[in-house]
Amino acid sequence: LFSVTSLQKALGETGDEEPLQAALNLYPDRVIQRALARTMAVPAERIRRSRTALFIYLLKRHAQDT
Repeated sequence: LFSVTSLQKALGETGDEEPLQAALNLYPDRVIQRALARTMAVPAERIRRSRTALFIYLLKRHAQDT
């Protein structure tokens, strides 16, 4: 089970609590886990905005695929 704090720790970023909480409320754990794994696989130099923004983007994409 994920929490905002555990996601922030995994992503290595603080702040952005509201979108992370919304994601936890909206998506099942399996979708969150898949998006988190894909996010962490991207090297830091390839991330344009933030790891959290990438995570939210991938989360929406994975949710559409399921």
